[in-house]
Amino acid sequence: MSTQNKDKLQAKLSRRRSRNRKPALLLLQQDSQSNITRLDNAIDNFADRIADAENALQNLEQQKRAAEVEVAKPFAQEEELAEKSARLAELNALLNIDRDRSSSQDAPEESEETEAPATRPSVLAALEEKQSARAC
Repeated sequence: MSTQNKDKLQAKLSRRRSRNRKPALLLLQQDSQSNITRLDNAIDNFADRIADAENALQNLEQQKRAAEVEVAKPFAQEEELAEKSARLAELNALLNIDRDRSSSQDAPEESEETEAPATRPSVLAALEEKQSARAC
């Protein structure tokens, strides 16, 4: 490997850590004084890196406590959800009854094909009846 290629490789490997805090690779040079300077700088950065890690840990612990508080709170619309779910089940049951009625009829004979199709009871009318019954 040529010295130019070695220098390029060393330059790539000796880059400082990126923004997402990946550790930097420290490639030693042939010059002992620059190696000592690099090692000193790396050691000096440990205190900053430890402080950053401790701050990140405190932040995560605070977020965890806040999330635990949110989870412990009761669901504000729980009663409304129960009412809506019951109403949805009621409507689904009405729709299924109508489907069952139409599917349970025997196949029409040829003479009945010209007649108008059987009408299903109106779901809207049933809803209006229940709402008027609730209002009374």
